[in-house]
Amino acid sequence: MAEFIVGVPRRSMRFVAKTRGLVRAGIRSTLKKFFNQERRTELKRLQGNARKRLAPVLSAVHGTFGTRELIDELTRRVPEDFEILMVHSSFDSLLPMYKGTAKELVNGLIEFLSLIHI
Repeated sequence: MAEFIVGVPRRSMRFVAKTRGLVRAGIRSTLKKFFNQERRTELKRLQGNARKRLAPVLSAVHGTFGTRELIDELTRRVPEDFEILMVHSSFDSLLPMYKGTAKELVNGLIEFLSLIHI
């Protein structure tokens, strides 16, 4: 999860995230011009299969984390006086680096909120 890299200034992470978003938008736009929906769906399926097959490589490059590490990182990064925590991610996008289950993730976020807002 690039948004939670410890030791990297937030400003740098915002630039990376913005650049990544622009690149993805450009790719989506190009694919839309040249391929019909059926072909784009097939490409997305192939991408998902490749991600699963390359899971060991992705984990080696990006590292792995569990619910506890995620909650610890949120505790370090989220201001104590926040009012709303909005999670904008799909569970699949956390894989293969995240080593827990969807239920563990949700329970961890609930635990985080209960620790902060006692």
